[in-house]
Amino acid sequence: MDPNEYQMMFDIMQQIRESTAIVHEAMAQAHGRAQSVAMLPAPSFVPLLMEHQARHFDVLQKNLIVLRKLAIKFDISNGISGRDVARTYNVTQGRISQVMSSPVNWQPVDF
Repeated sequence: MDPNEYQMMFDIMQQIRESTAIVHEAMAQAHGRAQSVAMLPAPSFVPLLMEHQARHFDVLQKNLIVLRKLAIKFDISNGISGRDVARTYNVTQGRISQVMSSPVNWQPVDF
């Protein structure tokens, strides 16, 4: 892994931390809304998540995918065998080869 990939990995982890906090709060709020909806008349609609909360779910999912690719590169570059990495990350060895041969693209999201 090159220095840019290391920095990218740390930046992604920071953004995951931030999104996880928002997602956690969103789930608590959604639980409260779901309970209150049970008391409303049938045609009422209350969204489970607000738009910005749903966006954090999407960003969190994408960041986890990129972080997983970087983790695979990190493990391989530290001498862990492709077979062991494939088993750890539940992917094929062919997928490991794809990850190792292509650059990882990521841009931070400004909320």
